[in-house]
Amino acid sequence: MKKNFTLLVLLAEIAYGNDTVSTMSNTSFLYILLAIALATVVFAVYIIFNKKARAHTTDHLNVKEKDSRQTIEEYRIQTQKIPLENQPFRLSGMLHVLTNKISGILKENHQTIYYDIDKSIGRYIVGDNDYIEQVLEILVQYAASYRTGLEIIIHISKHKEASIVFDVNTPQHTLDKSELKRYLKENEADEELSDFVKAKQIAKAMQGSVQVKSNKSDGTHYIFTIPFIKDEKDRSKQSLLIKVLNGKRILFVSKSALETKLSKDIFETYNTKFNEMSLDEFNKKRPGLHQYDIIVLYSSYLTLPQIAYLKKMHDDKNNQFKFIVIHDLFESDELINRSKEIADAEIYSPMIRGDVEEILYQVFIQENKAVKGINNIEIFDPKTFIIQSHKNVSEDDLKKFSGARIAVVEDSKVDQRVMRNILKVEGITLYCLNNGKEMIDLLNKEPIDLIFSDINMPVMDGLTMTKEIRSEPKWKNIPIISISSMVFPHEIKAMQSAGFSASISKPIVTQDVYKALEKFIDLEQIQTRENTASSNTSSSKPQIRIDDFDPKVLNVKAALAQTKNRLEYRELLEETLDLVKDTPEQLRQLVKEGDTNELKKFSKSMTALYTNIHAGDLVKMFTEMTYYISKHNTSFLQEYVLLYRKKLKRLEEEANKFFEMTQNEVIGGCRT
Repeated sequence: MKKNFTLLVLLAEIAYGNDTVSTMSNTSFLYILLAIALATVVFAVYIIFNKKARAHTTDHLNVKEKDSRQTIEEYRIQTQKIPLENQPFRLSGMLHVLTNKISGILKENHQTIYYDIDKSIGRYIVGDNDYIEQVLEILVQYAASYRTGLEIIIHISKHKEASIVFDVNTPQHTLDKSELKRYLKENEADEELSDFVKAKQIAKAMQGSVQVKSNKSDGTHYIFTIPFIKDEKDRSKQSLLIKVLNGKRILFVSKSALETKLSKDIFETYNTKFNEMSLDEFNKKRPGLHQYDIIVLYSSYLTLPQIAYLKKMHDDKNNQFKFIVIHDLFESDELINRSKEIADAEIYSPMIRGDVEEILYQVFIQENKAVKGINNIEIFDPKTFIIQSHKNVSEDDLKKFSGARIAVVEDSKVDQRVMRNILKVEGITLYCLNNGKEMIDLLNKEPIDLIFSDINMPVMDGLTMTKEIRSEPKWKNIPIISISSMVFPHEIKAMQSAGFSASISKPIVTQDVYKALEKFIDLEQIQTRENTASSNTSSSKPQIRIDDFDPKVLNVKAALAQTKNRLEYRELLEETLDLVKDTPEQLRQLVKEGDTNELKKFSKSMTALYTNIHAGDLVKMFTEMTYYISKHNTSFLQEYVLLYRKKLKRLEEEANKFFEMTQNEVIGGCRT
């Protein structure tokens, strides 16, 4: 206290001088000291308040930077502006991708997944492959999160001709009332359920729904429903299989009642006569197998003496049955290889109806020794097939492939964009296709040096596309590199069997792409073609310069420093402007209705979108709006409606300048 008093005396002496202070009465002196103290407090409050205000208006600069695409995707989902692409796709392919993505969780938690697909669901369904898989992945992750050792069953069925229902069921686990209430409440502020809310929003955009039900009798159900869209071309070909397999006798050997039930449902779709036998009974009786047409059993059950016995039966010409061997998901190579000599067909669990249809079609209609997911090449090392590199790669390294004509076949716009950004090198001609059929059509028109292709795509998948390409002598030497999240050895073998040259794994990285180019691009051939081709590719430099942009409206320099790629930033601008074109009217309506919660959400969304493209004036405007709304100061929000229209128009003018500046780059960037 004494120190504080001394400080005030010093302040008084500074303000009034030593003589003045010494001649003052005690009362006057106290008043002066109190005035100085009060002024000091007011000044401190001002400094603190001003600091907070400045921090608030610059929050958008200090927030942890999100991926640009993630910001746009979140906005699309929240506002139901998802660009859905309803195409026919192979259901089993999507489920294989899902299995790969959740395999780590299943292995860690000692959990098993089963797919129970109703016979009314064919090999192909129509919908948006990526978003359906995204919702299912979220629901399976929630289902798997509660305890170890669970069985997770995904029931897929058709409700009349109106909807397809994906029911993610954990029969052994029931949610307590408080947990169930959290799902029903779906509070966006509940971070643990943020992905569940996201799944519901995606489902809603697809004109569907997500629900959670839980009871003691059959556990917990995460139910995802979407509208049923008929596949007009009937790609599943179930009717032909039913005709060929009608009356054929099946012996299914298993030690699990659930496995038996699911398999029975699949095989009886084709009017077969299904017989089941427990593993113990099969081992004791060693029944005569001549009475059966198809024997189905798990390789993990087989001992060496059993294999010798089954091989003897299989080699007997009086026996006409076919062996289908099922391998467990994490089975060792030793067990897999042990059963090869008796297998007419091999399939991997979880058993999917579409996979069973494919091997039955190949074995009984095409009469091949077909294997779903693997091939009969004895010497095969998946590690040498997968391309991986840790070498640092620069744009200059990629320039040596100038003149190459490369195709990317990928239905995911995100992965198309990743590949385009990697291969955005002067002189490389890049074609972006959405499915295998588009790739076949392109090959009939243009010479291609190398193809990068996804596996699971609508219309025509990567495996089917590659088989078709390899069947044409003129295309048989084109290198085809898979880009896939499928990483199990049997899936890699399926790619090799179809005719892929190699594989790179998702997420796609520059190092792996570069190594693939280095390994498979024939530089001499490209040089010869370039020398003989007429060169009329001269282009004038863009007349618009970076310095010509108003950085307050659109800070192009900062944006390019962040994205490192003009074409990527152009796409970001195009997408953002398309998303916000109706937002001035939306703001006007919200202000009219006076719903401060919705206004606050809207304002925050706009701040994120405009921060994403470095539109400083609009970021500042919406940051101010958010602040005033939070203080319930909404008296002059109407002015922001007019201001927003003006500022958005100014942004569009600057964006159009950038589009003009980069027009030549787009023409050479990725042709479709």
